[in-house]
Amino acid sequence: MKKIDLKNRKNLIIAVALVVLVLIILAFFIHSIFFKTEKKVVVKHNTVDELYKAVKNTSCTYVGNINESKLSDNTILYVVFSKLNNEDELDDEISIKDFKNAAKNVIKDGKAIPEEFSNYEYDGYSYSSDGKKITRTKGTCGDKEYISKLYGYTYNNNELIVNIKVAYKKEGKLYNLNDEVFADYDKENENILMDSATSQIYTYSKDGDKYYLKSIINEKKESDK
Repeated sequence: MKKIDLKNRKNLIIAVALVVLVLIILAFFIHSIFFKTEKKVVVKHNTVDELYKAVKNTSCTYVGNINESKLSDNTILYVVFSKLNNEDELDDEISIKDFKNAAKNVIKDGKAIPEEFSNYEYDGYSYSSDGKKITRTKGTCGDKEYISKLYGYTYNNNELIVNIKVAYKKEGKLYNLNDEVFADYDKENENILMDSATSQIYTYSKDGDKYYLKSIINEKKESDK
C-alpha cells in the first residue's frame, strides 16, 4: 500500500506541475496579445544632427515663403538643393535623375516635387529646369548673411519635430525673420544670441528607419498668438 501511495503522490506532483506550467504559458500568451506594448522609439542626437545638416541655411539662403498648410514649391526646392549641396553635387548642370534621387531622401511624396522651375535662388546661384536638366547661372548673395542653430527636438513613435533658430546678420546687427533687430552681433556669443532668433519648426514623418520632411512652420511668438 505504501508503494501505491508514493506512486500516486509522484503522479499528483507531476500533474500539478504540468497544470502550473500550462497556466504560466497561457498567461504569457494572454499578456502578449492583450497587453502588448509598443517598442519605445529612441532618436539619437546624431540622427537629428544629420537631418539638420541636410537643411541648414547657407550664408545666402534660408527657408522662406513658408506655406503652413503644405510644403510649398520653394520649400521643397530649398530642402532638395540643400541635400545636393550637403553631398557636394551642385554644379552648373544637374540631371533631373540626380535631382529626383536627392528629393526621394528628404520628401516622401514624389509627386509633390517640382520638375520645372525658373530662376530659383540658392546660395548665390540662380537655378532653372526644363524638366530634363537643371542649369545655373551666377547670382548674388545680397547684404544679409543668414545664420541658423539647431535648438532642440522632440519625438514620438511616428514623428520627429526639430526646432531650428534662424536669423541674419547685417551691418553688425542680428535680425529675426521679421526684420527686427534683436542684438548686436558678437561672434563669441553667437550661440547664446541665437536663442532669441526666429524659431522654425520642422516636422518629419517616420517610415521604417527613415525620416521625411512633412512640414515647416515659423513658430509664433506669444505676442502674435
